[in-house]
Amino acid sequence: MTEKDNASLALAVSRAYPAFSEIFDRGGIDENELLRLVYRMAGEVQPQTARHPTMQKRPLKAAVPQSAKPPKDNSSQVTGDQVPA
Repeated sequence: MTEKDNASLALAVSRAYPAFSEIFDRGGIDENELLRLVYRMAGEVQPQTARHPTMQKRPLKAAVPQSAKPPKDNSSQVTGDQVPA
């Protein structure tokens, strides 16, 4: 494996891990599957230990209802038929 291969694998893990961890946090996969995916993306073999680490899930953020969001201010946007002053 070359240095370029290692760099490519590191980039792949750094881009894929946030999605995998989000799925884990939402209960879509368990910690063993999360570890398997991360090791696989890194091109490594997961150690087969009798005991896997226990991971804690990140608390999910409360969703902001659409009605609670402030209105978008479009007054400074220029449209095609307007000429900025």
